[in-house]
Amino acid sequence: MAKLNWGVLLGLALAVLPARAQTNGVAPPYPAGGTNGVAREASERQRAQRAEQIRPGCRRGERQICGRVLQVLPKGLVVDSGYTNLLDPHYRQLWVVTGTATVSPQRPAAETDEPGAPCVGLVFLTDLPKRPAVKLYDYVAIRAYPAGAHGYEPVKGIEKTIRQFAVRLSTAVRLNLVSGAQ
Repeated sequence: MAKLNWGVLLGLALAVLPARAQTNGVAPPYPAGGTNGVAREASERQRAQRAEQIRPGCRRGERQICGRVLQVLPKGLVVDSGYTNLLDPHYRQLWVVTGTATVSPQRPAAETDEPGAPCVGLVFLTDLPKRPAVKLYDYVAIRAYPAGAHGYEPVKGIEKTIRQFAVRLSTAVRLNLVSGAQ
C-alpha cells in the first residue's frame, strides 16, 4: 500500500483553491437573469421609493379604532368604531374588551383629521395581534393606520366599501402600495 504524502496533497489543494476564486475584477454587465434583472432592480427601487412616499400619509392617517366587532373574518374584523369611552384607562388593560362588558357608544360629532384621533364609523381592521382571540360583539381599542378600502357584505347580496386599517405601519404601507392608494 502506498504511503500518502500529506505535504503534496496540501500543496495541490492550495494550488487549486485560489484559481477558482480569481476573477478579472470586472462585474458582468447584467445579473445572471440578463436584462430582466436590471429592469427588476429598477422596479424594486421605484417600489421602495413609492413606499417611502406612502409612509408619511399612513402616519398622518393614524386612528384609534375603538368599537364593537360586527364581523370576524379570516383576514380581520369589521368594527363599528366610535366608542370613545373604550379609550378610558378603565378599559385599556388589553386591546380587546369582552362583549359582556357594558359599553355604550360615545361618538364624537365628527372624526378629526389628526393622527391618533378616534375613528368613527364602520371600518375593517386587519393585521391583528394573535392574542387574545376576538369574538363577535367583543370591543376593541387599538391604534391602526389607513390601508385602503375593503368590500363589506353586511347582509347577503349587499356590498359596501369601508375603510381598511392595519395595526402595523409596515402592513398599511404594503397594502396601500398594492392597491395604488394614497
